[in-house]
Amino acid sequence: NCKAAESCAPTLLGAASPGDRAKEQQQQQPGMRRRLAKSSNGELRRLLALSQPSWGPDAGRSPARAQRRAYLRTLIVLVLTALLVAWPWIGYGTDVHEDCQADQDSPTSASTSPTDLPRHRLWHCYQKYIFLADCVGLCFLAALVTVSQLRWWLTSRYLVAVRLYVIMTWLAVYIYCLLSMFKWCYSSHIGKLVLNLQSEHELKTATRTWRQLPGALHSPYMIFCLIAVNLQWMVWGWGLHLVRRHLSKLEAAFQKSLGATALKWALYWDMFALLASALCFVLLFVCGWLAPTLAYVFYGIAISVAATVVCMLILVLWGFWLSLRFAQTELRAQTAKKKRSELDSPSGPSGPSGPSSQTAQTEKCEQLAEQAVRVARRLVCEAPLGLLPTLLALASQIWSLHSWGFAPEAALNIVSVLSLVANCRFVILLSGIDLFDFANAGKRRKARLQPRAAAEKANHLKAKWTTGDEGWDSKVLDLAGRGITLRALLRFYRRLGTSSVMPHFDPAKHSTADVARQAIIPLSKDTRYGSSSMSTVLMRGKSVLPMKMVTHSWSNRFSHLVAAVVADALDLPEYEAVVGRLDRFEIGALEEELYWKGKLDQTFWICLFAVNQHASICARILPQECDPVTGKQPLPCTCGFGKFGSQTPPLRHDGQSILCEMNKFDDMMACIAAAEPGFAQLLAVDKDFTIFRRAWCVAEIHQAYSLRLPQKMLVFSEATLTRYKSYLKTLKVEDMEASHPADRDMILARISDKASFNEEVQRLLFDDGGLLEEWRGGFDHMTMLGEVARRGYERAKSSQSELEEQP
Repeated sequence: NCKAAESCAPTLLGAASPGDRAKEQQQQQPGMRRRLAKSSNGELRRLLALSQPSWGPDAGRSPARAQRRAYLRTLIVLVLTALLVAWPWIGYGTDVHEDCQADQDSPTSASTSPTDLPRHRLWHCYQKYIFLADCVGLCFLAALVTVSQLRWWLTSRYLVAVRLYVIMTWLAVYIYCLLSMFKWCYSSHIGKLVLNLQSEHELKTATRTWRQLPGALHSPYMIFCLIAVNLQWMVWGWGLHLVRRHLSKLEAAFQKSLGATALKWALYWDMFALLASALCFVLLFVCGWLAPTLAYVFYGIAISVAATVVCMLILVLWGFWLSLRFAQTELRAQTAKKKRSELDSPSGPSGPSGPSSQTAQTEKCEQLAEQAVRVARRLVCEAPLGLLPTLLALASQIWSLHSWGFAPEAALNIVSVLSLVANCRFVILLSGIDLFDFANAGKRRKARLQPRAAAEKANHLKAKWTTGDEGWDSKVLDLAGRGITLRALLRFYRRLGTSSVMPHFDPAKHSTADVARQAIIPLSKDTRYGSSSMSTVLMRGKSVLPMKMVTHSWSNRFSHLVAAVVADALDLPEYEAVVGRLDRFEIGALEEELYWKGKLDQTFWICLFAVNQHASICARILPQECDPVTGKQPLPCTCGFGKFGSQTPPLRHDGQSILCEMNKFDDMMACIAAAEPGFAQLLAVDKDFTIFRRAWCVAEIHQAYSLRLPQKMLVFSEATLTRYKSYLKTLKVEDMEASHPADRDMILARISDKASFNEEVQRLLFDDGGLLEEWRGGFDHMTMLGEVARRGYERAKSSQSELEEQP
């Protein structure tokens, strides 16, 4: 099957679906869970959690608190980076170069001055270039830390581990930079203190340099050197583990071995090497730096660790290259299939009825293959950038094993920093936290112009769209221009529960109908725009053409409706995790995330806000309409505005009311689609899937499908989808429900062949590229790439078998 995948920021690469999490939880041993629950060692549990791919919405973590902590970590990293880079100039001012290089000439051995320290390297003045090169890598890592921390909303455990990995990489480079600065500017100061120590113990000053003295003042320098090397190996191993998770997911979806098992053994070796290097660290500290055997063991371990990283990157490159190759095969096949479908279509590819159902489904499969090819091509191009610096690090470690001097030390220092930066950059790319992502900045600039552009399109549309009935067209155009921005929707949601707007609002109990009665109708009554639609009030009278139409059920909770719209903006396939983020203490962090993604000014058409409730339902309260919190019925509106049903005069030639706003959704959708090529439909599915039983919702789904609009379905969770899948297969248009029987009869009258329509709904939901199949593909780019590559691989094998069977 072709599973269309939505772009998914918060799950991205390496995150698991809720179904995967449930399976993992079932596989855990109950005894182990009890022991972990009773354990007081919180650090151990946090470390164990890093190996899990994601957390659920019930993890109890506060996005607002996560935001504050991310900002604090970012501030600390930036301040420490700035201090280290500027420290020589802070200490010496503008004379830093002269002061740090004043003692580059070696004094005579007869000198007895405590300030006349022998220099063990004549090239000491070139240490500044090593320091400056390390500073460049440090600044780059600080930028990576900043970007990863500012995207704090990517809250899967895997991505939390990635952010911690980036900080640890920055710390390793920070220590390298600190050591190079020390050797450039501050070794002479330590030497002076060492000479004073020697003179106090009546030692000869010219017999040993400060570097070879195993004294208390030299030990901290050696400790930091060994910490830097050990931390570098630990970060390498961590990166190996993070990359292996991606390759494992790709391998599972591809159903072809790509070397993930070999990477697992390489990870075990890296852990063993890290323990061995820690032991060597202790022995070197005790025995002295000049112990030759331990030094060779130490560097041998370093070379073996670098070799495992090289093998890992080669395997990853091979796996991505295979995926790219077979994804391209699948793309070529889908493109050819699309062309055949267009040629076989009775109306042709651009006929009056638009593309056929088969062609539309093939287009989705082709778009999915194109997305997979783009992902694989970029990964194939980026993998060598992470591979080459590691090869150079391996070569520099071998070089420094056999010789010593400026060139080997400079190569070892600079290339080690470069390899750390390159590997960190590659892991971040796999995880979807991309430093060089200027698209969102462009989106934010465009987003600020969207309401203005939408208003201009609405005005232009009035001049070119028509059905031939002037009164009808005027009302359709008025409805089409009643879009609202996501910013305005969240601003309205913030007001709910305050003293002035529905103070008893409970997001867990109040439905969309409750909010319409007790918030929207009172707030839109007798405004500066008269008794109007709520969208007119929220958008301050501006006509705004929407980018998406939201189809929803009024019986659904209003918080779920808002969460579904937000989840669509965040490119999520479900909205369960978003509901908790609508809390008044968390919604500010949510708005900031939407801002940085350039989504706050996306425009939506939501009937609740777009339809003028004062022209339809505000004065009539049904007996079953009681507030779930207070138990009281809302008061009817006293606006006195005229009410217009679907058959209220004046009437059009087909008997439909011209002034009614609820019988024009079909024409309104066609009108917007004519002006906005990217106009799409969003189905905000409630937990009970009543949206597919409501007459108006089914009519909107049918109209969107007839217009060939892009359609996306958002469900509460995967569990609800699984529970109602069998029910969805029994849907029939004859079983639709409506608040008013006349509306149901009107919609049924528009559908001449009901059996064909029922089949069409089933195809829309369950066929390849259908809404349910498209939803299931939206969790993981790696899984999406593997599935496309697998289909291409199977297609290539099938073609090869056919060729071999031919005589």
